[in-house]
Amino acid sequence: MVTNVRKGLTKKGNDFAIVTLEDFSGSFDFAFFGQDYINFVSIINNARFLMVKGRVQPRKRWKEDQEEVLEVKVNKISLLSEVLENQVQNLTLRIPLQGLTHEVVTELAQISMENRGKVTLRFQVYDEENERQHVQLLSRSVSVSLTSELVRFFEERPEISMSLS
Repeated sequence: MVTNVRKGLTKKGNDFAIVTLEDFSGSFDFAFFGQDYINFVSIINNARFLMVKGRVQPRKRWKEDQEEVLEVKVNKISLLSEVLENQVQNLTLRIPLQGLTHEVVTELAQISMENRGKVTLRFQVYDEENERQHVQLLSRSVSVSLTSELVRFFEERPEISMSLS
């Protein structure tokens, strides 16, 4: 979550921003200058939930005798609310054969039709007595959207486990 945004001008008159992101493990300040500022300024606002992708790399040295310092280089920032929709391509439902009742199949069909989207729906039906015996199925005609309603539906059914890829 973005907890602080400080914007300003460099000595040369260029815009910059220092953004504080906080999660459950702590907080970190990200500096955005030049092209990075232009690319990311529109998405960095207080109280936004973001997913940041980047890498740690050596900072460019201005003088040869300077000590090498590492910096975080941000490559991509996404709204957390859009990550599931844009990053997940497959939803696999793991269902025990014994739990595959007419009622469950009807509910699955209904909830899938109500939440149409772009995520491919896959099933893995397994035998509880011998979990090594299972069959993989792919729904070619129905793709789903990962709405909170759909996720809640599976959370309320502990016999059905869900994995995303």
